[in-house]
Amino acid sequence: MLMKYLLFTSLLLFLRRPADPQSPPSDVINKRKGVDENCVYKKKYSETQRLKFFPFNVADTVMLVSFRYHRNNYPIDQHDISYDSLIEKRVLRKAEIAQLTDILYNNVAKRHGNIASLNMCFFPRNAILFIDKTGLLRAYLLICFHCDRYEASSADVDLWDPCNQKVEMIHRFFVAAGIQFGTDRTMQEYPGEESN
Repeated sequence: MLMKYLLFTSLLLFLRRPADPQSPPSDVINKRKGVDENCVYKKKYSETQRLKFFPFNVADTVMLVSFRYHRNNYPIDQHDISYDSLIEKRVLRKAEIAQLTDILYNNVAKRHGNIASLNMCFFPRNAILFIDKTGLLRAYLLICFHCDRYEASSADVDLWDPCNQKVEMIHRFFVAAGIQFGTDRTMQEYPGEESN
């Protein structure tokens, strides 16, 4: 019995060890291959071009909002907004929309790799709403600044190039616009929230 245990333990240790103990960590390998997903600013699109991308091209109003997190019960759903559940609302002026589109479309990864990772954490308390001239919600972006993750209302919204600092840039944009709720990363849970 002891022999089986020793063989099994040796096999586990062998399988867990790296193929080459001298091999560098994956971030070093990625740098050698030229992969660098940090954001770099490139003036790829003019303001006029950026405003032609969906959902900016259908939005008469672009609004930043905050709300309490309640699992799978967001105040924003397809074409409907429960305005009484929103804590903060901030309609963006033309210059602010230009700044937001510049962040989204002109900040790109230096060089993408072929491996992506996804943070499973998602407790959204903020969103960007795209409302047409009839008052209909055409698209939205739910954002969890605690997890550095966002989810779009449709695949058409996610047209910009992802890069490592993009969510942080959006976070700073929300803070500069005066949105406080959901942007304080020291708060793990806000009063009145449902965490389960």
